[in-house]
Amino acid sequence: MTYSLDPSDKGTKLGITVAASSFSGPETLQEFRQGWGGGLDNLERYAAKVSADA
Repeated sequence: MTYSLDPSDKGTKLGITVAASSFSGPETLQEFRQGWGGGLDNLERYAAKVSADA
């Protein structure tokens, strides 16, 4: 996994690149994507809360 933080008009843009492979089948990769999606959703909610509290 690599990430980048870049300035944007609204603050900071987070870029994430993840490379994954699976020996157990494509369903594992889908589960992996769902896990990352959930984590990024949580991060977005947290960032919105911190920004609102500032």
